[in-house]
Amino acid sequence: MTEKPEIETVEKTAYLVKAEAYQTRSDLEELIATIESVSASVFLGDRQIANQVTGSLTQQIDSASKDITSDENIISSLDHNIEIRAKLLEHRTFLNSTLVEINSILFDIAEKRNELNQMRVAANLVTARLNAELESELKRLKNDRNFQSFEREFDDSLSLESFCIQKEHQNSQHLKALASIANASSDLRDKVTKVQAEAKTARDNIREGLPKSK
Repeated sequence: MTEKPEIETVEKTAYLVKAEAYQTRSDLEELIATIESVSASVFLGDRQIANQVTGSLTQQIDSASKDITSDENIISSLDHNIEIRAKLLEHRTFLNSTLVEINSILFDIAEKRNELNQMRVAANLVTARLNAELESELKRLKNDRNFQSFEREFDDSLSLESFCIQKEHQNSQHLKALASIANASSDLRDKVTKVQAEAKTARDNIREGLPKSK
């Protein structure tokens, strides 16, 4: 009976870790949703507008070039056309390089998400085994109505005091890890806010190049 308060203290810390872990996951999910929102706006919105502006300006330049082409400056016109094509090719190559890098990062993210699912499945299987043990114990109690020592997975030679010390150490490590994630998340939120501001500036610059309605 003297050991009961000791295990209760460790249990409280374990449930505190659980609460902190779920709150951290909730905060991370919110942060991920914000990042996805920024990504959708930048990629689906701004990129399409940017491409539209590039295409429109290229067509206008081509049209304007034809208007000033004459026998006297036909060579200059061809050189100008090649320079424009070279600039567009340089830009396209830059975008391709960026897309390849983005795809590589997305692949890494996909792998990590798959690892997360594997970890969740494994954790659910452990809980399922625990539930099976508890169900078996419930059936035994209903039939035998006799308290017996529950089969423990950890070393039977380990005293309850040593067991509690071990688990309290684990709880402490978990809390430190969660605090570290919280600090990193705060830094990431600042970076996301910076990206949002930069995206707005880029969007304004892109829209300035849109064809002006007459």
